[in-house]
Amino acid sequence: DLVDILQLHAEDQSETAEVRAAWKRLKDAVLLLYEDDADEAIAQGHQAIAEFRIAGKQDGEADALLLVTRALTSVNKRKEADKLTREHLAASKKAGDKQGEAKALLMLAEVNVDQRGSKKRDEASVAAKGALTLFQELQDTRNVAATLLVHSHVSIKSKNLDREKRAGDGIKFASEARDICRQMGDTRIEACCLHAIASAHDVLQEHLACMAAAEEALDLYLELKDPYSEAFQLCCMAQWAMGFGRHQITIDYAEDALEILRTAPKPSPSQELRALSILSQVHQVKGDSTGTEAVAESLRRFQQNDDRSAEAAALDMLLRAHCDKGEYEQAISVAEEARAAFSKLGDEASEAKVSAVIAGLHLKLQRPDEALHVGNSALELVKRAGTAKQRSDLMMTMAQAHLEKQEMEEALEVCKTMQAWASQNGDVEGEAHALLTAGSLYMLQENLDGARAAAMKAQLILSEEGDAAGEGKALRLLAEIYAKQSQHKAAIRAGERSRALLRGEESAFDEASMLFLVAQEAVQLAVIEGARVGATKPLKRHARDALDKAEKCAKTAVKLCTDNPKEPRMRELHGSSLCSMSQVHMLRSKYDEGLNTAQQASKIFADSGNVRNQASAALLCADANRAMERYKESQNNALEAIKYFKMSDPVDEKGLEAAESILDF
Repeated sequence: DLVDILQLHAEDQSETAEVRAAWKRLKDAVLLLYEDDADEAIAQGHQAIAEFRIAGKQDGEADALLLVTRALTSVNKRKEADKLTREHLAASKKAGDKQGEAKALLMLAEVNVDQRGSKKRDEASVAAKGALTLFQELQDTRNVAATLLVHSHVSIKSKNLDREKRAGDGIKFASEARDICRQMGDTRIEACCLHAIASAHDVLQEHLACMAAAEEALDLYLELKDPYSEAFQLCCMAQWAMGFGRHQITIDYAEDALEILRTAPKPSPSQELRALSILSQVHQVKGDSTGTEAVAESLRRFQQNDDRSAEAAALDMLLRAHCDKGEYEQAISVAEEARAAFSKLGDEASEAKVSAVIAGLHLKLQRPDEALHVGNSALELVKRAGTAKQRSDLMMTMAQAHLEKQEMEEALEVCKTMQAWASQNGDVEGEAHALLTAGSLYMLQENLDGARAAAMKAQLILSEEGDAAGEGKALRLLAEIYAKQSQHKAAIRAGERSRALLRGEESAFDEASMLFLVAQEAVQLAVIEGARVGATKPLKRHARDALDKAEKCAKTAVKLCTDNPKEPRMRELHGSSLCSMSQVHMLRSKYDEGLNTAQQASKIFADSGNVRNQASAALLCADANRAMERYKESQNNALEAIKYFKMSDPVDEKGLEAAESILDF
């Protein structure tokens, strides 16, 4: 083990007392990192670097820097680690220090393999290849294994290869590294290799192989009597099990990790919070509250230990758990505690986030005055320290609060003020969000020209910024505006572009609702192009194309609805999409299919109690029966439609007129 090697250096009587002390300090720093005390490991590592530098020990300096960069990476300070590594790489090259150069390349690969983007990952791959070549030349077997392990991580994380290639290369490199470790008797790095092999099997969704490798790694950590690595491995296993839908095993692994961490010699808040996060997620899926209880227990421990950072993180987690369960009063109480904790820490970014959440929670509880009070109090903080999304969320909350108070102009003023501030401060994303919110408000006012102008400006900004998801949302709003203006072709174009940009980024409901909108606009376009119920002449090409598009979109929307039945609002959208399908069948003179589809929609609306939609479905049934000369059935359907149209609030005059025209016929 590395600790044993460093201890031998520290006992080497051929070295000066100062050098031996530096090696001992480095050994202690490695132990601190194993104990998940990254901050102290970094401090001790930097001191060891300085001591080795004074003594002119290049190998010790490089080893100490490797420890520091690994500790920095463990707390996600990769940018700082990258800077230190590049400085050391340049110095080693200049001095002709091959060992130092090889270790610097290994550091560069380890730092940039993850969470730094695909470009940095490509750099990591090049660095790892260079390090491997140098270590092989130097016959440094231990670091050959470490570099092969980095190669494994690069392969697994790569976005440029297909899944089988990524996983296959990952297993190959990790297995080669493991063979070397077994020959050297390095149990710790062997466990890391097995962890990499498990990760690769997870990529392939090979659950049994993944867990088998992970169990082997866990056994090695048990052999090392390292509770922190045991807990880390158990958390990873819990995460993988949750991905495979094995909820009880996920809970078992996460609870085992928590128990180990709570009895470990030193606390590890970061790992404990990770285990809690997994527990909260899986219990939320199961619909019970045990995960929340575990978070509350850890929160008490963090408070007793006066660990304010962990306390704030646990409060934030508890806040999200209460929000997810719709427990908004409890959420506000926890959020106020979290806000106070973040304020004491001087963490303005987190304080801003929680403040925006508190305002939103008051709005959910139908307390617009409280929402506005909190929102106005937090506005400057959120502007200064919040993210563009948090500023947007707070603006939306305040605008909605004004709407609930019937203060439309004040709601618009919030958007205009935020837009002006964003424009002055170079917050392009914030300006676009303010414009989109204003566009939605203009729609509520029936100011469609104002809505269109705001949405088009937002789309232009987001397109120039390369924000595909944001542009997709702007196009979604534009599609809705064009539909209200009866600009059917423009609505279809905007809707299709929106769906293309948002594919994979939006919920199934949002995708299905846009498909429904496009289907409806295509039906309207077909009618303009001459399609009619009962028409005897063949359809013109443009009408035929519009109906083809309407059918395709409506069918896809129906499939999304049936595939995602538990998503809120899906049931209503399912019925509406069936109505679109019914209209397509009717315009193609397929009256039986049109009637059957409308009856399916009618049943859905009857179950949900939506009288306006029940009326629309009944009207479609009346039209289909009339086309098939089933006049009695048609009359009954029309009377049903009239009843429901009159029950609508407000009364649907246009629908009434259509139903009465069928009766007159």
